[in-house]
Amino acid sequence: MFTHVFEEDATLIINKIFNGDNFVLSRYADGEYHVMNALQCNGCDGWEVGPEDGVLAEALTKAFKHTEDNYFYGISCPCCDSPKYTWLKENIKQGWERVTYSNLFVNGNYSKFKSMVEILERPVVLLVNEAADEVKYPFDVVDRLLVPGDVIKWYRDSSQEVEEAVISLAKKYTDTLFFISAGPLSELSISLMYQANPNNSYIDVGSSLDYWTHQRYTRLYQNPTSEFSTRMCSF
Repeated sequence: MFTHVFEEDATLIINKIFNGDNFVLSRYADGEYHVMNALQCNGCDGWEVGPEDGVLAEALTKAFKHTEDNYFYGISCPCCDSPKYTWLKENIKQGWERVTYSNLFVNGNYSKFKSMVEILERPVVLLVNEAADEVKYPFDVVDRLLVPGDVIKWYRDSSQEVEEAVISLAKKYTDTLFFISAGPLSELSISLMYQANPNNSYIDVGSSLDYWTHQRYTRLYQNPTSEFSTRMCSF
């Protein structure tokens, strides 16, 4: 499956998107680590997590236990965050051949991702920040569920409604591509949607969509003059 070569793993996933395959890419990094371990953390997108978010911690931990053949995970790499890489690798249940980089579409692979979405002909359902309400993307958006910047508080206050919303969205479509960018809530949403309807493709694209969603660069790697734009990560 994955070779764990940064560029090759990105190409594999992009080819599956173009081929219309139904699969999951769920990405766990520092934010998810902090949620699952009930540690205080402030996300750069406006969310904050703490010990009071035990319900989300339990749900996110459960979502980290999939072992289906078409359920792929991305985790932190040792070159960017060695402690998180070690913890995530030790606790993941999926086979290592189905695990890749959490930053698969960023750093030196971002230009590859950007080129992909600019020629993508498949219709897309979005689960993204509310800033994307009227944003035009390069691809055809057939539906979108908008989430607030503080997704942690949103879930804390309305967990049942949140779960019902993402499940309902998944059941509306078949053989459809979903792009998810909702912070640590992405992984729980993907797990719920997959269980409700495995006949779609659910991909956590994270900040790699921000150039369109927010109409600006939100991370250093998105700027082609940044050193991160050419950085190739390694396991």
